[in-house]
Amino acid sequence: MRVSVIGLLGTATVPIWAKGICPLTAWEWDLRVAAASVSPARAEPFLIHWMRDILFLDVSPIVLSVVTALGAAATLTIFILHPPRKREQSPQ
Repeated sequence: MRVSVIGLLGTATVPIWAKGICPLTAWEWDLRVAAASVSPARAEPFLIHWMRDILFLDVSPIVLSVVTALGAAATLTIFILHPPRKREQSPQ
């Protein structure tokens, strides 16, 4: 188990330290280009591709405002119904 984890980490991190790219990223780029899902110029690392899709959702400002207001209302409700209390000192 330990050898496989070290091997995986070494495969992914050593080329990056050497200012290269991870072989798995290069393989992914080749597969995306072969599937014609992206052009070779737009190839980007796997994590950057998915994190951008997760972090930067394409929603309208109204939806974002409503979700933010609901989150604020839920937080306020929780603090009103269950206010924070000081912990009692445990006897030692």
